[in-house]
Amino acid sequence: MSQICDDLIQMLSNLNEYYDIFGLEMKIVTGEEQMVDRVLEHVSDLKKSFLLCHFDIFNRENSQQWYTFIEEFKYRSSIIEQEAKIFIHASFTQLRSSETALDMLIRFQKIDTTHILAYEMIQQFTSILLQYSKFH
Repeated sequence: MSQICDDLIQMLSNLNEYYDIFGLEMKIVTGEEQMVDRVLEHVSDLKKSFLLCHFDIFNRENSQQWYTFIEEFKYRSSIIEQEAKIFIHASFTQLRSSETALDMLIRFQKIDTTHILAYEMIQQFTSILLQYSKFH
């Protein structure tokens, strides 16, 4: 049972980190509101998958179903992650607001996360500084 709770915590943390990264600030910085909304729509669909879980996750007889559910969640999350990485890389080379992007990047460095997208954001530091130096 503790493993299932750990799995749930990890999955919900994963979802929460997507929402932290792809918020209003990302829309302002990139100017790509539709793309951010698209990523968030995929995240919302992933969140809805919990509603489709029609078995008792704490019943040991359903352990194989739970394993399958987790693997499907991880797979769908990895697809969102790849789409988001491409978006982050592309949009941060043509920033709308380099100053806001720099502030956003500093905020992400303070977030306690192991999410690969937060790392991807930090990797954009050079692009942000180049854009920032053009205007200041």
